[in-house]
Amino acid sequence: MKSRALNEVETIKYRLAKKKEICIYNDFVIIGQIVRKLPHKSVLEMLTILKQFNDYIKESSSLNDISISPLLEILAKAPSNDLLLSDFLTTSGYRQRKSI
Repeated sequence: MKSRALNEVETIKYRLAKKKEICIYNDFVIIGQIVRKLPHKSVLEMLTILKQFNDYIKESSSLNDISISPLLEILAKAPSNDLLLSDFLTTSGYRQRKSI
């Protein structure tokens, strides 16, 4: 499952690199590193959103209105003590929700 999610991330990065405005390319580089460390349930949720991103990027000529907020919401809920995830969420304006 993680490999499918990583493939989606790599496809998104490939398509973003071909577009002129690649402001979110680096976000997907980081997300690709984080996906490897996520639990199965979070990866399944991410995979659904990543497929939607891929479809949108494939069809869109402009990416000015694209938002990674749905991915950040999933990442914020993910039970993980990963420093990269924590830093990524913090710099994106999100707080990781600790599960009790």
